[in-house]
Amino acid sequence: MRFLFRAFGGLLLLVLALALLGVAAVKLKNSFSEKAESSFKTKYGKERVYTAYVEKLKATQVKPRIMAYGEAKSWRSLELRAASSGRLEFLSENFREGGMVRVGELLYKIDPREADDLVKVAEVNLLEANAEYNEAQTTFSLVQSDLSYSEEQLELRQIALKRQKSLNDSGIVTTSAVENSELLLSNAYQAVATKKNLLSQASARITRSKISVIRAEISLDQARRQLLDNEYRAPFAGIISRVSVVPGRLLNKNEQLGVLIDAEALEVGFQVSNLEFARMVDDDGKIIPLRIKVIKDVQENSLILSGIVQRVGAEVMPGTAGRQVFASLEGDRSGMIRAGDFLMVEIEETPLENVAIIPSTAVDADGKLLLLGENNRLEETQVEVLRRQSDKVIVSKVPFDREYVIDRPPYLGEGLRVKPLRPGESERTASQSGSKNKKDEMVELSQEERSALINFVQKNGRMPKEVKDSIVEKLEETKVPLSLVLRFKSRMEAN
Repeated sequence: MRFLFRAFGGLLLLVLALALLGVAAVKLKNSFSEKAESSFKTKYGKERVYTAYVEKLKATQVKPRIMAYGEAKSWRSLELRAASSGRLEFLSENFREGGMVRVGELLYKIDPREADDLVKVAEVNLLEANAEYNEAQTTFSLVQSDLSYSEEQLELRQIALKRQKSLNDSGIVTTSAVENSELLLSNAYQAVATKKNLLSQASARITRSKISVIRAEISLDQARRQLLDNEYRAPFAGIISRVSVVPGRLLNKNEQLGVLIDAEALEVGFQVSNLEFARMVDDDGKIIPLRIKVIKDVQENSLILSGIVQRVGAEVMPGTAGRQVFASLEGDRSGMIRAGDFLMVEIEETPLENVAIIPSTAVDADGKLLLLGENNRLEETQVEVLRRQSDKVIVSKVPFDREYVIDRPPYLGEGLRVKPLRPGESERTASQSGSKNKKDEMVELSQEERSALINFVQKNGRMPKEVKDSIVEKLEETKVPLSLVLRFKSRMEAN
């Protein structure tokens, strides 16, 4: 019996021990759950507020600019070629690469002796042709005189024949005398015909001699021109380029000596895309004379010139797309710009009205913009992107006078709450940070502010204990660094 009581007592103690262990396990689990839930609520209980830079949308009028790269070209350049062969006798001192020449300046001269000989030969041929012409005229005059004499003799023979026939009818002369008179008349007719033939030959000889004179005159003019072509003067002021000769060289006909480029006849040719070209023409497809700005970088200084769009290239260059456009240049550019220079071109388009200029980071790839709504919550709206200008975009169909997010990071979206930073506030913050870098200002805290900051630091579970102790010591001092106070206050507001 005693054994049963002892067994029952032991069993009871075991049950009580197990019950106590179960209660302890439940309480331990509940305490862990409450701690985890409390930590989660502390960390994620409040809505997160992001910081965003905002600015107002302002309606404005702007002239969009098309950026292009082009090359300076001269629309008046002349290849200097030898008009005749010969030895180069004279070359101007300015006839060198980059040499400046004036209008009418003697550039080069070829040995004129051969051309001078040709002129003299042509003059002799002309004298010979003139002599032949004079001789033909004299011969014509003599033949003409002989013809008149023969015609007079013919008239006398006709009268004699008539008289012989009259005497023959009277029986004074015989028939043989009449026949002799007829024979003499026939000879007179033959002589007149011969003289007329000689007269026509003399006239033809005059014509041939006159042609020879004209031919000799032409040859003389050619020889004189060839003599003049042995020297060449600049038809306009310009710069010499691509020089390939020196004095004493034997030149061939049509050989190139160099190129004369007019430095005042410069223009710029640049390539634009089809979309950009469509903005440069009117409804009839004619090019609009838009103003341009040409920039040439010269190390520290930049040369800026203005101009006007003039014409479009006749064809599309192989391997390129779009259109080639040419524009004139204004101002003195002979000193800094040369043909072949690489230039940057800005073309001013027609003005756009009721548009806004915003940073390109404010609009996403779909053309959507974040606006600041009620309670500092973000709203998304669709805008029309008209132009992209470097790091700016020109948009229309936007709600003017409303604030928008300047820089749109990926984590911002519609419905989120933000802390807006406006340009004035950001400047003050920047100035405060700048003054902090120079010398950190020390401020005195009230007891409530000090307790709140110390309590916030001590509750921070992610901060090491050594760092906590160091910060608490600084906060317990009479004067505390302003940068430290602002940093923890911003964290407290964010939480």
